[in-house]
This record gives sequence, structure tokens and C-alpha cells, in this order.
Amino acid sequence: MTRRRRIDHAGICATYDVTPRTVDNWTGLLNFPAPSAEGDWDAQQVDTWVRQNRPQSWPGRTPAPAEPDTASPAEQPDERDDHPEAAAGATRLGKDGLARRYHMTEPGIAHWTRAKGFPAAGEDGLWDPKDVDPWVQKNRPQAWAEYTGSGPVWVKRPPEGDPGDLLDIDEYREIMGNATRGKPVARTTMHSYKNRGQVPPPDRRPGDGKKPPVLKEMWLRKTIYDDLKKRRPGRRRETG
Repeated sequence: MTRRRRIDHAGICATYDVTPRTVDNWTGLLNFPAPSAEGDWDAQQVDTWVRQNRPQSWPGRTPAPAEPDTASPAEQPDERDDHPEAAAGATRLGKDGLARRYHMTEPGIAHWTRAKGFPAAGEDGLWDPKDVDPWVQKNRPQAWAEYTGSGPVWVKRPPEGDPGDLLDIDEYREIMGNATRGKPVARTTMHSYKNRGQVPPPDRRPGDGKKPPVLKEMWLRKTIYDDLKKRRPGRRRETG
């Protein structure tokens, strides 16, 4: 599959069939390839990242060329050969088609199909998305929010507070863990995140000369909540 050397925000949306909000989430992650000064990305680096980190969106597709394709119909590739379900308007989908639709892995979709109330496949082994959408909206709100671009939906909603509040690492791990998985992140895991640069650096440190003085590393609530917006919530329903 031939890619352009550079790819912009809209190109990522089109190539991997994801929403602009999803691309915003991807590009905000620490391990996503850095953009150029012009605000676009190296297409090969993005391919590699998607293949390793979002396999449900791989392999994507080559964006349509800017100029009309003058090749004869006999010379043009038939996309239905790569994705048979795309024929007839993709009205029915298999597990791989549902995985692409809801930005899931095929094993994840297989788990869904065994869940209570999930629509039964037709005799052809495929599903009508109109039958599946209501189940996803009711039972997997995080996946539905990402599919519709309306997310995130937290497992437990982060508590209200002043954006300027200073919070320590234990408060950070509790808020982040409750929001994304329903329980606090383990202390050792959170320290590993910090040491590997997987969370923002502290806004305040002891002896930094700022007021009020602090006795340990602290983060602004705004810093923590901005970080949460970049993280995909877990797949359990909100409990409160």
C-alpha cells in the first residue's frame, strides 16, 4: 500500500477512518510522532504508530489522489477485494468490520458478541450496524463516545474543583485510575509513569521559589484533567 510522504490531520482521519476527535487524542499522546513545523506528520511514522498502538485501525487505506485518476476501470483496484463487506454500502458487517467501525480489536468484538443482549448474527454470519449501534450505545458508552466523537465518558467522573488546585501524586493516581478504569492506579505504577514521562511533569517542586511553598511534587488540577482528556477511558460503565 503506497502512502504519501507527509500526512495532515484530515489525511489521518481519512486514511484510518477515524473522527477528528480521535485524531486529536492520538496526536496528544506522548509517543505519537512529532509534527513538522508545518503541522503535518511523516506518513510512514504514523503508519508504524497506528500498526503498533491502534491495530483496530490498521491497515487503513490510501487517501484518494488530489488529481483525477485516468486509469481505465480494468486497471483500477477493486476495494471490495480487500474489504468484501464494503460492497453494497457496507450494510452488513463481520467482526472485522465492527472492529473498524467502533475502533476495537477483533478479539474485543468477539467478547462483545458473547455478552448478554448482543444482537445475533444473520445466517450469513454478519450484522446490520443499525442493530448493533443501540447495544453499543447502552452497554459500551466509551466505545460509542469515541465512535460518535462525543467522548470521553468516564468510568467514574473526575471530581469538580478549582483548576488551580495543587494535587500530589497520590491524588493524581486516584483521579486518573478512577476515571479510566474504576480504581486508583497503583502507587508503583504511577511512579513508573512519571519516571518514563508518561504523565506531565510536576508543576511545582520543593524549593522552586514559588508561592505557596510546597513540600513535595505537585500538579495543578488543570494539568491532570488536560492529561485525562488524552487518555482513552476503560470499557466499564460509569458507576457514579
